[in-house]
Amino acid sequence: MLGRRGFVAGVAAALGVAVAACRADPHSPAGVLRFANRPFFIDGDTLPAFERATGIAVEYHEDQLDDAVFEAALREVGGADLGRDLVVVNDQTAARLAADSLLEALPRDTDITTMRTALERGGPRRQVPWAVGVTGLAFVRGRVPGDVQSARDLLAPDLAGQVAFVRDPMESIGMVLLAMGVELERVTPAALAAAADRVAGAREAGAVVVDTVFDADLGTADGPWVAVGNAGDVAQLQAEGVDVAFVVPEEGGVLWSDDLVIPRGARNAAAAAQFVEFVYRPDVSRRLFAALRFTSPVEGVGSLPPRLHRLRDLTAEETAIVTDALA
Repeated sequence: MLGRRGFVAGVAAALGVAVAACRADPHSPAGVLRFANRPFFIDGDTLPAFERATGIAVEYHEDQLDDAVFEAALREVGGADLGRDLVVVNDQTAARLAADSLLEALPRDTDITTMRTALERGGPRRQVPWAVGVTGLAFVRGRVPGDVQSARDLLAPDLAGQVAFVRDPMESIGMVLLAMGVELERVTPAALAAAADRVAGAREAGAVVVDTVFDADLGTADGPWVAVGNAGDVAQLQAEGVDVAFVVPEEGGVLWSDDLVIPRGARNAAAAAQFVEFVYRPDVSRRLFAALRFTSPVEGVGSLPPRLHRLRDLTAEETAIVTDALA
């Protein structure tokens, strides 16, 4: 889920280097789509297939590593072209930017159908899911007595020092809130602060470690035994032969999405809308998500397990509180 990049001159230089998937004449009638995504979050077929189908060239960037940086940059330029036409961000970031009219809406005739989930939002489509995630517990088979079944196990004394969190409020704070018996959809500021305090205290005591992304060291000799993780990341580890398991804990899992957004002032919003429509074709989505191992948001393609909860949209102040606990 993490990933974000710089888009104004100085920020882009600090965050990463653009990787061009294909280069074409920027003056061609179809133009160029500048697309910023997270690393390793696309297959090898989708971009070439889109270029062949539409004549639109894609300038692809895998530098979307920190959504907070993208949000700050977009707010700073205030609607000027940020150098990207389409960006992948988490659904909470997208919701804040949409509420402040910093995202372009898709044309009303854009032909896409998302599966019905708690992630659906009314009004103009200023954010649409790129991928849907389910966060639960990942653990190394054979190292955890009796396996892991509850979110409360994350802070259990007998697992102290063997637990990894991700630096993402929705996933890690969401799991701690579930362990506290809090309803994510109606969480109060006081409950958020209490969850943040628990995580900060566990970090200071050395009971948990926090990594920028899902801990790929899970299952190694020196790696953690248990981690907050999503089903897609665990499936990728399993495909590499790592003996890890994924479980939606008895309290339930955390539902989230990484969304496609068009920054206000984007130079080629029309091409961005065409790309959204293209990846929502069921045949394209099936191929893409067979490679990604995350859940497709497309109706008739993706499916979700029961007992999922979505953390309500947090304010900027609330986000800062829980982010500081994971920093």
